[in-house]
Amino acid sequence: SEMMIKYSPGPLRKRGQTHSDVQWATWHSNINSAFANLRKKACNDSKDLSMQSQDQKNSFMGSHVAVGFKLMYDQVPAQLMGKFLSYVAAQNISVVHLVREATVLRLASHQQTSVAHTSNATLAQQLHYELMKWTDGQAVASAVKEIEEMHVKWQLRLQMYPLIRYHYVSYESLLGSLRSFYLAECVRSLGLHAVDEPYAQIAASLVQLHEPTCEQRVERYHALAPFLNGTRSESACAMLAGRPLDTMTELSLACSICF
Repeated sequence: SEMMIKYSPGPLRKRGQTHSDVQWATWHSNINSAFANLRKKACNDSKDLSMQSQDQKNSFMGSHVAVGFKLMYDQVPAQLMGKFLSYVAAQNISVVHLVREATVLRLASHQQTSVAHTSNATLAQQLHYELMKWTDGQAVASAVKEIEEMHVKWQLRLQMYPLIRYHYVSYESLLGSLRSFYLAECVRSLGLHAVDEPYAQIAASLVQLHEPTCEQRVERYHALAPFLNGTRSESACAMLAGRPLDTMTELSLACSICF
């Protein structure tokens, strides 16, 4: 869950504040409290083994446990960035940077989603979403590139900062046939042992609200695609659709790897 959501622009506006009003001492206290609460819950869960099978008990006892939460870009005020990075390094926090590379689908979600998440399968079936409508392909491309630039800025801040343990994973890679491989890599990046099929260990409760591909979510996507040429979103949309990009790009990549 988002344990620092109170620092997103929307909740701040409701309190008559902006990011510029946020002081490090308050933000620092809140993130420390978030981790403390998670550690307490993990300890309580480790003691409550009465409802688990003997195999589950055996696998849990003596194992290492990692706790964490989702932190959005806009929950770290710009003036606190330096102290935030120092805090992450000093506290030996591992960062798993989950990036939705098909950013055009993020734009589609802004148009389409009236319900953000649900565990109600019946409700999910009743919801009907129109395809994302667009008229100005260049405007869509500009919005996509702006989001991608933000991703890159955060990647550079975290990956290049001394002593921060950083792992990148794309949202799209967790949807495909190799998702267990990529999830296991995330687990190992935290210094934990990863089982062979980590997804089998997850008790999922949310149900899918949208179709997975750009073609299924965006009106006339094939007409929009040329405007996205060269973007990470273009590549991610191709991946979701299970189709390669143009052959020459693939051959040049293959040559650069081989030689």
